[in-house]
Amino acid sequence: MGQHYTTLKSKDIAFIKRQKIFFVASSSGQEVNLSPKGYESLAILDAQTLLYMDFAGSGNRSYRDATAGGAFTLMFNAFEGEANITKVFAKAEVVGKADTRFVEYMQHFQTSPTEIRQLFSFSYLCCRDKLWNGCTIYGVSKRTKVTEKMVKEYGRRRKTRRLYRSTSSTS
Repeated sequence: MGQHYTTLKSKDIAFIKRQKIFFVASSSGQEVNLSPKGYESLAILDAQTLLYMDFAGSGNRSYRDATAGGAFTLMFNAFEGEANITKVFAKAEVVGKADTRFVEYMQHFQTSPTEIRQLFSFSYLCCRDKLWNGCTIYGVSKRTKVTEKMVKEYGRRRKTRRLYRSTSSTS
């Protein structure tokens, strides 16, 4: 049986840091949004705060759900070693590029700010962990080149749009 507790324990932090992929689910009364994440996009600030670096994707539903005060669940599955699933239930706050904390928070990541859309600061509500003896263990074989290419293209497009806006506003 799983345990519920109100701060991340050191064993949870160690487990989360080892995961190469995790899942983020959110809802604000509309459809549930569920997406796989990875690519070193998560940082743990303390036992009650996680940061997530949001890359461009098919939509911006996480932003919609965060600004509407919706609920978030981050789920971490063991893909190597002993079977385990840890779920973090949280509220999210959008930290946009104009936010004074953005530069400070970006120091936790290896990615250029031009390559991301925004950050999310997850305020930890509670955690549930469970050793799932019936889980299948899958392996992570490699990252896709498509993800790396998409991230770079997003950064290039944002830079081009800013350049266009700055030159068109002076004419």
